[in-house]
Amino acid sequence: MWREKTGKEEPEDISDKPYIKYGTLAEEHLRELFKLDYPDFEVIHKENTIIKHPKYDFLFASLDGQIIDKTTGEMGILEIKTTSILKSMQKEKWKERIPENYYCQILHYLNVTRIFICNTSCRFKVNIRRNSISSNKRLCY
Repeated sequence: MWREKTGKEEPEDISDKPYIKYGTLAEEHLRELFKLDYPDFEVIHKENTIIKHPKYDFLFASLDGQIIDKTTGEMGILEIKTTSILKSMQKEKWKERIPENYYCQILHYLNVTRIFICNTSCRFKVNIRRNSISSNKRLCY
């Protein structure tokens, strides 16, 4: 990762992976749901904005949103996640905490932005088997 962050190596392009596309398309809608659930916050989002660390230009953040507490004026970060829960082990990672990989990302964003508060909004997808029933017999006479 250090090689990627310092420009010595190109990162893998994962933008066409289905879970990345889903997460990107869902962000706008999840921001709107956050506004409904937490009306005490103003949510600000500027598409494709990169924030650079004031001292280290290889540290940067692309935020899902910034929030402002309407009562205190305090600024924070909104980080949106979408994830599929396919196994109980995946569910356990979210039990009363944020998984370590996301926690590290949030700490990085807090460091880059010099903001001290982050709200995380997550949408869990659970795979539900879809069944269809068809009949070529007339059921009502």
